[in-house]
Amino acid sequence: MKYITFIVAFLASTLWAQLQPVIPFSDVETFIDIEFLNPSTGFVVGNDLELYKTLDSGKTFTHIPVPGNTGVADVHITKSGITFLCGDGGLVSYSRDMGNNWTNISLATFPNSRLRFIESLSPTMIVVAGENGFFAKSNDLGLSWFSSTTGVSKVNRVVFRDHNRAFALMDYGALSHTTDGGMTWKPYFTSYFTTGFKYFFDLNGTWVFVVENGSLILSSDQGKTFTSLFASENYSIIGAWRTISNRVQFMSSSGRVFVYPWNPSSTMTFPARTYRGVWASGSVVYATCDGPDIIRTSNNGSTYQNSFISFGDKPIQSLVINSELDWIISGNPLQGTAGMIARTTNGGASWKSVFEGEWVNNCYFINSTEGFRVRMRKLDYSNNSGSTWSTLLTRTSGVIISEQSFNINDGFFIETDSLSKPRNLSYSKLFKRVSATATQQLNLVGSRLTQLKFISLQNGWVLKDSTRFYVTKNARFRLDSSTRCNAFHLFL
Repeated sequence: MKYITFIVAFLASTLWAQLQPVIPFSDVETFIDIEFLNPSTGFVVGNDLELYKTLDSGKTFTHIPVPGNTGVADVHITKSGITFLCGDGGLVSYSRDMGNNWTNISLATFPNSRLRFIESLSPTMIVVAGENGFFAKSNDLGLSWFSSTTGVSKVNRVVFRDHNRAFALMDYGALSHTTDGGMTWKPYFTSYFTTGFKYFFDLNGTWVFVVENGSLILSSDQGKTFTSLFASENYSIIGAWRTISNRVQFMSSSGRVFVYPWNPSSTMTFPARTYRGVWASGSVVYATCDGPDIIRTSNNGSTYQNSFISFGDKPIQSLVINSELDWIISGNPLQGTAGMIARTTNGGASWKSVFEGEWVNNCYFINSTEGFRVRMRKLDYSNNSGSTWSTLLTRTSGVIISEQSFNINDGFFIETDSLSKPRNLSYSKLFKRVSATATQQLNLVGSRLTQLKFISLQNGWVLKDSTRFYVTKNARFRLDSSTRCNAFHLFL
């Protein structure tokens, strides 16, 4: 097995013009909005305020240039396939061919407006809304606009109950309504002081307001009286949708999906991430999250698929090459938690998450089926190419920072007390592993072992403080004082 370990994440940079990143969107931290036409074709908006399209259920995305783009914030697709978008500087555009060509209908008379919501109510009627209570409506597909003010807060969504009556759902618990199609707006009170309103649904006469903090404000008598129901767990609500069973499902930024009226069989829990947006249709749900990435399920949460587009805030710290097309990378965010391991078997065309959660080290395969991965205090083993894993070894303290196994029974690993301590205040230990039993080989105080490499159970070396080697030819280690090493290492 050959493997290469880097201290810096070289995959996010291009050293020569002909080299291309094998992990796209390394400059995008998250996707802030998502809208699909059907389960295979749709758009996402990055926090770079650019638009991206997929034709293969989120496996790959292509950047879609938008003429006059001043910053895309929201995208909406009608049932007939017309795509509308809005954003900064009064940006409004639409496309009849899924983003190949665009017609600019931006609000020229409101060049400073920051639009955050757009929806088409009919083939010719469009509404937009945004910061500072701004609202505008066009009845002729953007040829002319009229505007009004819903209040002073940012408008998250405008929901029309018919052509004249609508609610404007705003930040800071502000709610307005109109009875004249948006020409004028008045404050609307629900008797509850709460956070921002996000969504509104009418379930056969029962009004359901979904609030940012996970509260539901309900009325069964057309707004005469209200009750409140708290369903979330102190995470913000990032999306809500109506199901064909006449229920409302809403998702928090933690990945939990709740349902009203309550039905345990309809709940879902997405993998632990920070989520920003969601799109749903039937049993298919797509959720965008930091990375950027998209987690999707096509069976109501029985299984989840990971598009695995980028590491985002997790600097890549190791690359293991199993073969020409089979690579494994790992990385951790700067705070040292929620690390990630990912694998590609097609040279970077697509990636699969091998593990995501606590701090992680590397992952590698010694043959086509047997693999090992290192978590903070665990060594895991797979005998089916990573489909499932079992734990070989568990430590009760410290952090495993480097490991090498020859088979399921034999290997070595380095343990240090803490990743946050300075090296001169920490300790490091080298262990030989036989099955789940670890035998100490070295114990250093006031320094840190950072890497190891063995070519057999008798021959190998460990790196001390990234500058000096301990070497052995008979499983007994000595310090090679003449050997120095830089921060970039190549092991073959």
